[in-house]
Amino acid sequence: MDEKYYIAINENERKGPYSIEELRLLITPETLVWHKNLPTWQSAKDISELKSILNIHQDEETTTSLDFNPPQSWILSALLTFFLFSTVLGAIAIYFAAKVDDAYLKGEQNLSKKYARLARQFVFIGIPVGIIIRTIIIRIYFS
Repeated sequence: MDEKYYIAINENERKGPYSIEELRLLITPETLVWHKNLPTWQSAKDISELKSILNIHQDEETTTSLDFNPPQSWILSALLTFFLFSTVLGAIAIYFAAKVDDAYLKGEQNLSKKYARLARQFVFIGIPVGIIIRTIIIRIYFS
């Protein structure tokens, strides 16, 4: 069966789908790949169908597997906070939300969780602050 594979490029950018023949020129043994029958992103060297294009023997040990399950980044909520409620607090939330996946892909799961938590906090602070400030501005304007 000729599976279509996706590859991870430059931290959190993904490309694909590619056939095995197309992958021959695109991957190294450490490239993270995925297809619909794989439960997680894995190094190309750990997938038996790809060993032939990487010149890896079937009997070599496989050691690396990476679950791509980062914490929620809160990017959409941060953008909505920025545009609808508070530009300052929304911008801070966007800053932290943008760092969640990058930290996760670098193997820094604790830092990724910290960024997600901070993004969430600034979203939850930014919405009520924005509502309060807009209410005050409307009352001043119409008084």
